[in-house]
Formats: sequence, C-alpha cells, structure tokens
Amino acid sequence: MQGIGSEAELAHVLIVSLLLSSARMLGFLSIVPFIGQLLPSGLVRTGVVMALCLLLVPEVATQYQTMDLSWAHVSLLLVKEGFLGLLFAVVLGALASGISAAGYFLDFQRGANSSDAYSPLSQESTSYTSIFLLHAYVAILFVSGGFLYVLELMYKSYTLWPILEYYPRFSPRLPEIILGVLD
Repeated sequence: MQGIGSEAELAHVLIVSLLLSSARMLGFLSIVPFIGQLLPSGLVRTGVVMALCLLLVPEVATQYQTMDLSWAHVSLLLVKEGFLGLLFAVVLGALASGISAAGYFLDFQRGANSSDAYSPLSQESTSYTSIFLLHAYVAILFVSGGFLYVLELMYKSYTLWPILEYYPRFSPRLPEIILGVLD
C-alpha cells in the first residue's frame, strides 16, 4: 500500500505543478491578439499551452514538494499567474490592436466602412484593411522570428517572478540600472 500512496502523491504534485506552470501562459495566449484568436478555443489552445509549459513542470514540482502550501495558497498563486499572463497579453497586444485600429481608420477616412467584414482573427466586425494589416503583422511576426522573442520574454518572466512566490525578485542593482537607462 505504500507504493500507491507515493504514486498518488507524485500525481498530485505533478498535476498541481502543471496547473501552476500553465496559468500564466494560458492567460497570455488566450487574449493576445496575434495568437489568441488563431487557435480555436478549448482543447487545441490548452494542448498548446501545456506543451509550452512542460519545460517548467520539473522545476515547479521540485519547489512545490519542499513547500507546504494549502489549497488556498495554490488558488491565490493560480490567480496571480493568470493575472500576470493577462497583463503581459495586454502590454504585448497593444501594437496589434493599434495596427488593427489604423486599418479601420484608413477605411473610415476613404469612405469604405460601409462594407464591414467579420474578422475571425479579432472576432469582431472590422474593415478589410484592418484585417489585412493585422494578418500581415501576424505573418511578419511569425516569419521574422518575433514570436520566439515573445516566448523568450514569457519564459524569462518566470525567473523574474517565480511561480511559487507572491512577489517578484528584483536585483539589488535595479535602481542603478533604471537610472542608467533614464540618464
């Protein structure tokens, strides 16, 4: 019976670690304009998120085993991770939203807004120029390797603000670095 208990404990640790490591990426990929609407909702999006987060599970599982966290703490960490993912998506999606708005503005200025179209990418009624500019932006982002930089930024965010910590880790030299950038 000892083997069953340890297997159940291992399964518990792995499931909680997978949930914690995927919350930030799921929040990010669900609303960021350049990828969130490309993936169908549900199983495909969750599968992509789980595949991207499998790299994080061993580290999170190791840290989770050393901590004694209640379900309330795990729930708070899940909310924090989801909020961080949404925050990153809003910040990184601002350019895509601006490009879409510029296309709509161009069509409005030339009087072509009477033929609005339904954009599956943004899931709203928009103009043809807006759809074209947004699709061109997404194509350029993926072809140029920009999406790899976005993923690198997401993975580096896990080192700045680890999953199992409530506050980010700042370097003691952070004020000096910020003042150097502003100077």
